[in-house]
Amino acid sequence: MSDEDEIVGLFQEDERVMSLLRAVKSLDLPDEDTGLCSGDIAGSEGAMLRSFFGHAAYAVVVSAVSFVFYWVLKIWIIMGRFTAADAPPGDISISEKAFYSYPVPVGYGIFMIGLSLWLCRFSTISSVRISAVFIFGMNAAIVLYFIVQFRGIAFG
Repeated sequence: MSDEDEIVGLFQEDERVMSLLRAVKSLDLPDEDTGLCSGDIAGSEGAMLRSFFGHAAYAVVVSAVSFVFYWVLKIWIIMGRFTAADAPPGDISISEKAFYSYPVPVGYGIFMIGLSLWLCRFSTISSVRISAVFIFGMNAAIVLYFIVQFRGIAFG
């Protein structure tokens, strides 16, 4: 006979205690071993799934914003390099070429990292958390890609 059965046997006559015991049993309390409620989405698997989709959504949004930024800046650089037919192409100076190749992509990366960390800090309503390492890694890869691409466009 378990401790719970003994307690129930002692207080079977008192209806108030019995209704309280039924109410406690009906609560969705965390399991002692796992710490998870039965209503959780498959426990840690649900948290992992939310984390995966949160990181995937972040990657898609940052990729889309970076794609638009890339094409706008690429067109801007090409328009600056294009001149009328009577002048040689490549009228932008070496300092402009270096500016478009290095500080602009690095500045974009710093801005996106700062914006991402700021949004993550203030998104306490959501249960999805995005790791700072992922934010830094994703934006560092984009910055390196931009440096390589813009250097080729500006100096090419």
